[in-house]
Amino acid sequence: MNSIPILVAIFFGPVSALLASRALDRLREQRKARLELYHTAMSYRAAWLHPDSLRALNNIDIVFNKKKDEPVRFAWEKVLQHAYTKRPDPKADQTGAKAWDDRMWDLRVDLYQQLGIAVGFDYGVDYIKTHMYYPQLHVDTEVEWIQIRKQLLKLLSSEELARRLSSLGPSTEEFLKQLGTNQVGNLTVPEQSAVDSKKSPLNS
Repeated sequence: MNSIPILVAIFFGPVSALLASRALDRLREQRKARLELYHTAMSYRAAWLHPDSLRALNNIDIVFNKKKDEPVRFAWEKVLQHAYTKRPDPKADQTGAKAWDDRMWDLRVDLYQQLGIAVGFDYGVDYIKTHMYYPQLHVDTEVEWIQIRKQLLKLLSSEELARRLSSLGPSTEEFLKQLGTNQVGNLTVPEQSAVDSKKSPLNS
């Protein structure tokens, strides 16, 4: 009878050790995922719309899914609620647009603070807001890309592209005639004569 405990220990000892090892590995992986998300969010807090930042933030509900993480999820929910409200057009309402941006910044700082607390970093609001560096060159580059995108979209609009193609002259018309059409994709390119007839007398 005394051999039964020994046999049980021999059988269940390695199994228990394996289960314990796997449990520790899982805890380490969860800890690593939480830290990586926090580091990414903090690294991109000056450019939070960066794809890596958005990818991390959209994983908050998955990574911070414990009962104790409710403050994190609540802070993220507040950011989402504000993000889905319409931002005033700065050209029409500069004050309103600034107020929207300031509110979003305050909500995000609260989120970063809650994320930090959840993983063991207790940085204050002022520290989160001020201890970061984002060169003006990066700001200018982003603004320039936005301007390029807007101009490209304008160029590719049906009316604008058709006008530009027609303005290229007879060579474009001849090319389209060889194709037996005046269509470019879904665009109808007007004849050069039609474009000329619409010119202002001041341009003639």
